[in-house]
Amino acid sequence: GSLRTLIESSAPLPAEQAVSLVRKIAEGMAYCHKMDVIHRDLKPENILVKKDGQPVIMENVTCKCCPACIW
Repeated sequence: GSLRTLIESSAPLPAEQAVSLVRKIAEGMAYCHKMDVIHRDLKPENILVKKDGQPVIMENVTCKCCPACIW
């Protein structure tokens, strides 16, 4: 489910789980930015949390690498 669903069903998250999720999301965003990919709508609804706890950043990206995305 989404991070929004996890937050709504399990808040407050245990500190260790929250820190792990935030760290992984930040690492994912840093990698995207390094690759010239910008997420235009990062929010809990656009982050899928897999059963193993791994977050997956979804949707609304723009990149500089292809003509369709150059802003």
